[in-house]
Amino acid sequence: MRPLAASALLLPLLAAQLPASNEVRGINLATDGKATTVTVELTGDFDFVTANLHEPERVYFDIPMSQPRIDSRAYYSKVFDNPLVKRVRVAETAPEVTRVVLDLSQPAEVSASKRPEPPQLRILLRAAAEEAGGIPAPQNPPAAPPVPPAPDIRIPTVQIPAAPDNEEGLSYERLILAIWTMVAAVAALAVFTAFLAWETRRLRVASDRALRMITETMRSQAEDLKEALAIAERHAAVSETTAEAAKMAAEATARTSAHLIVGQRAWIVASPPRIPLTELRKLEELASQQASGVLQIPVLVTNRGRNVAYIRLAKANMVILPQNQDLPAEPGYESPTATAIRGRIALPPDTPYQLLAPSLEFPFTEIRTGLARLWLYGFAEYQDSTDEQHRTSFCFVYRHRSPPAIPSQFYIAGPESYNSFT
Repeated sequence: MRPLAASALLLPLLAAQLPASNEVRGINLATDGKATTVTVELTGDFDFVTANLHEPERVYFDIPMSQPRIDSRAYYSKVFDNPLVKRVRVAETAPEVTRVVLDLSQPAEVSASKRPEPPQLRILLRAAAEEAGGIPAPQNPPAAPPVPPAPDIRIPTVQIPAAPDNEEGLSYERLILAIWTMVAAVAALAVFTAFLAWETRRLRVASDRALRMITETMRSQAEDLKEALAIAERHAAVSETTAEAAKMAAEATARTSAHLIVGQRAWIVASPPRIPLTELRKLEELASQQASGVLQIPVLVTNRGRNVAYIRLAKANMVILPQNQDLPAEPGYESPTATAIRGRIALPPDTPYQLLAPSLEFPFTEIRTGLARLWLYGFAEYQDSTDEQHRTSFCFVYRHRSPPAIPSQFYIAGPESYNSFT
């Protein structure tokens, strides 16, 4: 039993000395009636350790630094119709250690040999002598086929001699036990180191695979993001075009609405006052006498629109300014001559209306001689049927035959701020 234990302890040391590229590729079984040959096919040089086990009967062979690859599988099991071998099993029992187990039908004598070319482990099994049933062997047994001589493979074993039953022998046995304990520790360390190397290689392969997957995923996500950005840019361009078209449509609608509103709204226009002929003759008479008088001028407005206008506020004023003096930049309505009305005066379309009649002391001589000018200005604020606020401003100047071909009447004049409308 001690040689078997020593062989088992040497297995890790053998595994550490061989390369890890060997593979078990096939199992073949042949029988000639009395002997059975099991051939284990490998891909390279190898070593092995064997042992017999009982109850049930079986024998196994451990091949270090190898892996099972029978039919591309890491495990092999097959049942045979053989008088000695019931089943053959192959598996990796430790990292890079392949075990070949022969399950026996009866005790058998087992011998193994190593073939270098091609690499093979040949296992020869014969029935044990006690199972022969006492039948004598024939005098001239049939000659077995010639078998090439096997190389001399020595399985390292250690024989521990029996120590004498004395104190020195006990110390010697303890020394041997200590040595084997150290050997076992070294072997366990070697196995652990091999396991760490295998696990490191496995983790490196797994990390490389994970890194490749992460890289591919990130590349795919980058492509998707680039495509999404391109789609977003196209959508933005379409949205910008749509917004520009909507803006143009809104502007066109606004212009159309403005035209419609202008065409349908109320529109108050002030006309230059027309002084009756009798009044003009009276003015001529006063002017010839170099006198002054009070003149009241009516302001006439007309709704030129298509809706009713509602006048809310109106003001008018008359001023006399020297010939070389212009009107102020903005009209004023604080003088005593200014008149105003407030309320809600409805003015239908195309209907004239006398809005105001401001009065002023009229210096006829100064106006006739061209030393002064008479100005009449004012405004009217009103609403149309949509309650929109509007304003019309007007300004007129009186000309007394200047030049002589022009009749003496009021004419539109004055700055732009005096003549405007909304």
